[in-house]
Amino acid sequence: MLRGSFVSSPLPTLLIHIMRFVFFTTALTLVSAYDLHVPTPNDEVVVVASTTNEHTPEAGKSVYSAPPVINPGDCTKPAVRREWRTLSNADKKAWIDALKCVGNLPHSDSLYKTRLSGGIPLINETSSHYDDWTYAHIDTYTKSQVTALFFPWHRWYLDSFERVLKTRCNFNGTMPYWNWSLDVADLSKSPIFDSDPVYGLGTWGTEDNDWFVADGAFNETIRAYPVPHTIRRQWTPQPFGENVLFPFEYPDKEAWANETATHVKIQAIIDGNRGDSDMFFAAIEGVREQGVRNAIQLAVGGDLADPTPNPADPLFWLHHAMLDRVFAMWQAKYPENAESYSGGSMQALTQVDEWPTGLPPMVNTKSLLPVSGLEEHDVAVEQVMSITSNYKNKWTGFAGGRLCYTYDNMLYA
Repeated sequence: MLRGSFVSSPLPTLLIHIMRFVFFTTALTLVSAYDLHVPTPNDEVVVVASTTNEHTPEAGKSVYSAPPVINPGDCTKPAVRREWRTLSNADKKAWIDALKCVGNLPHSDSLYKTRLSGGIPLINETSSHYDDWTYAHIDTYTKSQVTALFFPWHRWYLDSFERVLKTRCNFNGTMPYWNWSLDVADLSKSPIFDSDPVYGLGTWGTEDNDWFVADGAFNETIRAYPVPHTIRRQWTPQPFGENVLFPFEYPDKEAWANETATHVKIQAIIDGNRGDSDMFFAAIEGVREQGVRNAIQLAVGGDLADPTPNPADPLFWLHHAMLDRVFAMWQAKYPENAESYSGGSMQALTQVDEWPTGLPPMVNTKSLLPVSGLEEHDVAVEQVMSITSNYKNKWTGFAGGRLCYTYDNMLYA
């Protein structure tokens, strides 16, 4: 088994769900209790989170330096992210091997907790460096999920993780994506669910096997958070019947996940919401979290359905690369889209109808992304506004970025 295991066998799914529920609800309660200031729509914020605090990683530990600034026009040969089913078996294996490599790297002492509220697990010192990235997703949940930071934060997160694959595990490819719009006839039959032990991502768990994914290249992998367990998936085509994650009811309990991911619906989101990133973000999330992001995660079930440690399932990276692709396509649709960025910085799950992209204080392109110690310095939103670093802000004078990639298809969903 891969590094990160400190139990002889995975904990039962029921216990995992109980611990996840306690951790999630405790976090929600403590966030509400901690934030005594009641924000108003007039509040504004430049800095959302600072990672340059008193925590100093030990010498020689894994903290990553930011890539050099790329000036507008200098990204002439962007790396191309490709859809999973177009990759050769050799390319699939290379990406899988790189993830396994990160899973065999030791935990980094640079990782630390940035959330002021409680309710998250303690850092597991015996876990892997892959688990560090999962922990960062847990740690930043109240800032990077269901807020306007969602898209820029995940863009930073995927790009930075890809840099780890390349710099520490000799990966020469790019982050692949899963275009679920191609699979809406039956998501469960997507070729991404492949049982091959070398280049497959695994298929589905079964109830008699505690939903453990028993095939594919990650079938023996142990993930550390929220408790040590093997990767699980539980296919649920109508995933909104029961809500154990959020403090509200889904409006359409009989909705099918595939209905959110059709080409027509995704293209309408890309073509619409002109010059209004806040509305674009809200369209992806859907009414009360019944949009494509949450629908796909809940339908796959298991680890991917848990909104905090869901990078435990390798499908997370491909799902979020597709979301980033949709965001990039929307940004490229109209010039004003590329400059638009607005929304709230505070998760508002109990007021999600009024504030679907977060409560004030409001974000702007100078707002900083929480990185949980995985990077040496703060990362501003403006640094990841453009996937080819062509962003220019006439108000702040910023120009460029830190990214240089594109997608194999930027024309249609």
